Amino acid sequence: MKQNIKKQEIVVFVLCYLAYAAAYLGRANFAIALPKMINEANWSRTVLGSVAGAFFWTYAVGQLVNGFLGDRIAPRILVGIGLAVSALCNLFIYLFPHLKAMGILWLINGFALSALWGPIIRTISLWFKPEKQSRVALYLSTSMVLGYFLAWGGLGSLLAYKSWRIAFLIPGLVGLSVAILWVLFLPQGESGTSQGVTPKKNKKLSLGLNWGITAFALLIISTIAQGIVKDSVSLWGPTLLTEYAGLSVEKAAKGALLIPLATLLGMFLAGFSEKVTNSDDSLSFAFLMVLCGFSLAAVRFVPTSNGLIVAVLISIATAFIYGANTVLTTFIPLRLGKGSRVSSIAGFLDFFSYVGSALSGMISGLLIEESGWNQALTMWLGLAVLGAITAVGLRKRLKSEETNLRETQSL
Repeated sequence: MKQNIKKQEIVVFVLCYLAYAAAYLGRANFAIALPKMINEANWSRTVLGSVAGAFFWTYAVGQLVNGFLGDRIAPRILVGIGLAVSALCNLFIYLFPHLKAMGILWLINGFALSALWGPIIRTISLWFKPEKQSRVALYLSTSMVLGYFLAWGGLGSLLAYKSWRIAFLIPGLVGLSVAILWVLFLPQGESGTSQGVTPKKNKKLSLGLNWGITAFALLIISTIAQGIVKDSVSLWGPTLLTEYAGLSVEKAAKGALLIPLATLLGMFLAGFSEKVTNSDDSLSFAFLMVLCGFSLAAVRFVPTSNGLIVAVLISIATAFIYGANTVLTTFIPLRLGKGSRVSSIAGFLDFFSYVGSALSGMISGLLIEESGWNQALTMWLGLAVLGAITAVGLRKRLKSEETNLRETQSL
């Protein structure tokens, strides 16, 4: 019996890993195809940038909707449909390479992919015992990095010889294949009853709407702040290396490869910070945001003519901010959801995180254009500090909520 459960756990983890890697392949491909689309199709940078930014808005709204549905619809159905629709969007862009069609399909893709993370985290919470969940979720988060490497490395190499359309064909085929595997092979009994970890139903497991306006506002501010910093650094990092650090385009491209590696490191830094703080999520989040701020301060205030040093410092900042993001969108939902509301909480936090992401491109771009890189770096630093301060303000509320949940479940 134990051997059967172990085998099912492995299958569940592998399917979750493949699904989320395929999801990131089906969204990161747009960025790698951008230069080719501009050159081959002669499409406007402004229009293509707007299409890319619109993805984040539908993704953010979808996190709220699909996070709520994720606690009410079986993950097998919701994740399967979301991944299949995303794959079809990519395939249709390959088949119908028209700008208006792409705009509509990429909006749909954002909403479709928002149906994955909450239900996947719920699947982890229902299939794995509480003492394993954080570790399993941490390993699962690395699938995002795999998706980025497949897009930037694999598809990027193919685009040297092929049309931009190939960057949508391959993710479409991969996503559709993984969606089929997910539906066919995700083990039955997703409620976790086979492992005795089914959460008890009770009315006290809430999304935190009874926290009060102040605590709720602090949570939203800290989430949006890290979202702006996270995607500002990842989006503008390569441009910063050329314009601010003075690297050539070729050297900047090589330096930018440190960013996905730093993202992977950041996820493990999240696990380390949880150990150091004894699973005090708000303190862990604040700790990582402060370290991100130190790295950004070094870029802003320490004079250097060595562009590679700037590349390393930006990558370190990326590692810390992605560590904070992992604490926020993975550990906190697992801790507060306890199975019954994991998807809703993950979707709620992801929504505000991606509101920050959607704002990051516009705000940072405008600031860089109007005032220069120093002002943009100062803003990122200020937001990192703001995120840390508001997280510390949430500490008492989060710890109290966890205590209430433990007491409720022990009844």
